[in-house]
Amino acid sequence: MLIILKDAGPKVCHACAENDEATCILNQFSQTCATDRNSLGTTHCGSAVGTYRDAYGFVYTSVIRGCIDCADKKAACFALGGALKARAFWTLLKCEMDCCTDSNCNNQTPTLTQAAITVFTPEDAGPTQCYACAERDAASCSTNQFIQTCATDRNSLGTTHCGSAVGKYRDESGKVLDGFIRGCIDCADKKDACFALGGALKARAFWTLLKCEIECCTGIYCNTQTPTLTPNAITVFASVGTTGQQVSFSTRALALALSFGNILYHFY
Repeated sequence: MLIILKDAGPKVCHACAENDEATCILNQFSQTCATDRNSLGTTHCGSAVGTYRDAYGFVYTSVIRGCIDCADKKAACFALGGALKARAFWTLLKCEMDCCTDSNCNNQTPTLTQAAITVFTPEDAGPTQCYACAERDAASCSTNQFIQTCATDRNSLGTTHCGSAVGKYRDESGKVLDGFIRGCIDCADKKDACFALGGALKARAFWTLLKCEIECCTGIYCNTQTPTLTPNAITVFASVGTTGQQVSFSTRALALALSFGNILYHFY
């Protein structure tokens, strides 16, 4: 199914995910923003550097390039953080990103500074456990939800809040569907939280989160809310991704990462 995009932007971007710039340049390939299912957007090419904590607690640095929606760099970093969490169980801690709008323009090499964007904050206190689900609607969520431990569940998107989110997403076949999700999440900024969720859904199932409403709270098992989509719902991604090359991560942790089939969240 060919989807015509409303947002003009680069057709292709350099893409890589490596330990350093030199290895990124050596191994980067061309990613088609509108059709590559790993694309995180169609409006910009991005180059990011960040520190992340792997599934075993070790902290590393990574250089990542690719297609991304980057009108808001902070939200873009959260989308990247959600994708890394879902794909490799990495927790993105700090992020710097440079973006541009021409094809294959992302040759920049940002550097981490004291002003780097903070993404996930695993040391921050919050609810120890939240309800978790991923279903078509709130009723099915309440029936099938389980308990997620925020600090240790590898699928957790944060430790500061419990969240309930409703959204519309485009699946691999191009169908636009409703979804309802609960779980642990960092939600000091609702837009950032929706972008983290969008990045995670893109990495888990190649779904493109289009619209998102989220309600958050800080008590244990407090996320019993049922948000509804309104005309002012947060816009996350444009319509991207039905085919394409998988970004190949050569950094240490991904070789040990589990497959998507082991991820707890699923839609029935």
